Amino acid sequence: AIEALGVWNTEEQIPLWISLLKDDAFGVRNKARDVLATTNSPQAAIAIVGLLEDDRIGSKKALIQMGPVAESAVIVLLEHPDQFIRSDASEILGEIGGRDSMRALKKLANDPSGITRSVAEKAYYKIEFRLKQEEQNKPSPALERVN
Repeated sequence: AIEALGVWNTEEQIPLWISLLKDDAFGVRNKARDVLATTNSPQAAIAIVGLLEDDRIGSKKALIQMGPVAESAVIVLLEHPDQFIRSDASEILGEIGGRDSMRALKKLANDPSGITRSVAEKAYYKIEFRLKQEEQNKPSPALERVN
């Protein structure tokens, strides 16, 4: 039954999928996380962020899959007390983040964890590079008028 729900996933079912993240069955929780990762829902991103401590690999993958819609939910994790969660958040933001993430990652320059500082710096430059590439690949307004 849970597989069928995943096939016909709609915006109205997001609260149901979020509630299934607390199910006792590991497979149900994973299916719910994976289905939510395919949505464009900030609420789903917040719910998946809540799983990161117990499901680091799957949650990281899901948040990266969600893309920019998860950015603000992940930025909050940069203040988490656990250095590994801060590092994971930095890594995720390196994949999905924009200018807001760059500002937030700069704050980790003085993080007590050398690992977190290093991952945050790498993520910052990764975003910077991606944004420069996107800017260079934008057609100029003059070219758009010609076409």
